Amino acid sequence: MYRLNKKINYRFFDQVKSLFGVSLEDLRKKSRTEPLASVRALVGCYLHNELEYSRNRIAEILHRDKTNISHYFFNHEDRMFADRDYRKSYDALKTKDKQCALITK
Repeated sequence: MYRLNKKINYRFFDQVKSLFGVSLEDLRKKSRTEPLASVRALVGCYLHNELEYSRNRIAEILHRDKTNISHYFFNHEDRMFADRDYRKSYDALKTKDKQCALITK
């Protein structure tokens, strides 16, 4: 189903903040330092892979160019394989999001 203006799921970003200590405002900053850049990339990939947000919508939410978002997608599989901290962080976010979804149903 097409959705023209999918709203931002602020509850999701509360989960991100509780896990990583990073707010939506922090993710929108221009900073490219680690670990903020990695958290931004895994959040972008999670929004796309698990919550089915479009590349353009993720770019709007994170205040990034859509080519940056494409770069996150392109590197995601390699990082999941090679970067243990990235993989653990992504899995932790996935687990926390699923737990919260069960509680709210």
